Amino acid sequence: MVMPLAAKRAVVQAEGREADNRRQQTQKDHGEAIMSEQQPEQPQAEPQVPEQPIQPKQPLPVSVAEVMARATWKPMSGAQGRFMLAEPTSKVTVRELTGPEADLHVLPSQQPDEKILVVPLEGGGLISTRRSNGHEVHTLNTDSEFRRRLLSLGIHPREYRVGLY
Repeated sequence: MVMPLAAKRAVVQAEGREADNRRQQTQKDHGEAIMSEQQPEQPQAEPQVPEQPIQPKQPLPVSVAEVMARATWKPMSGAQGRFMLAEPTSKVTVRELTGPEADLHVLPSQQPDEKILVVPLEGGGLISTRRSNGHEVHTLNTDSEFRRRLLSLGIHPREYRVGLY
């Protein structure tokens, strides 16, 4: 008589479990025999972990206050913690606002001819859009607004050290 495949699998699995149990019992018996030959068991002390000072997170090279001082900004209506250049038609670049030491990320936009420029700053961040004509539109954001705006753009803030400094 031919045994169904499912029944064969069940038998093989049961045999495998029995073999595992025997192997574990043998290891346990062997380990207890070795332990009884050694010195009597002494209470184990808590492992000593060397106390290390908490390392401060690496500060970002540029702060929101520094970028704010490099240009004239005005609050965006209806958005507390977000600012736009007072002269939005000016041709100032991200690098002119943040300096060369800032960590600039160039990301694709939902608009195929635009790029999103993200610069994390101490206390927030700069988000700019580079249009196809090369013109850049900048928004300076506090920490909470920077996080919120990145998420609304589909960008995860942890990737850009937001709130990690």
